[in-house]
This record gives sequence, C-alpha cells and structure tokens, in this order.
Amino acid sequence: MKQVFYTFTMIMLILCYSIGYAANPAEDIIFHFPFDEGNGGTTTDVSANKFKGTIKNAEWVQGVAGQALKLITVQLLCPHLVLLNPPI
Repeated sequence: MKQVFYTFTMIMLILCYSIGYAANPAEDIIFHFPFDEGNGGTTTDVSANKFKGTIKNAEWVQGVAGQALKLITVQLLCPHLVLLNPPI
C-alpha cells in the first residue's frame, strides 16, 4: 500500500511540475481585459498585446468594491481579435 501511495505521489509531483513549467503567463496569455476602468465605453488589454476593446450593451453600476460592469447582452468588440467578433 505504501508503494502505491509513493508512486501516486511521485506521478502527481511530476505532473504538477510539468504544468507549472510549461505555462508562462507573461508570454502565453493572448488577452486580459480586467474591466476596471469604472466608466466609459472602452477597455484596455493588460497583456503584452495591449488590445483595445469597445464595450457595448453594458452599463457601469455600483459594485461591491467600486464600480462594476453590468452586462445586458455580452458583446466586446475588439478589431484585432477575430474570434471575439462573431457576425451579428
């Protein structure tokens, strides 16, 4: 039983190390829009790509800590990211 436990533990450690080593958020992230502007109709990507997005069908409301974005229908227009702009 101990051998099974040790084998399982070693496999899990190797997997965790491999996953942690493979991911590099500074380089691998495509976009990250935190929506922390608090007002306005645009949002800025904080990843290395620095995309700009237009917020539509949403309004800024009072949140738990500061402003929050209340989405009426989800639509973020970002001309540089084709996958985020489905045909309407």
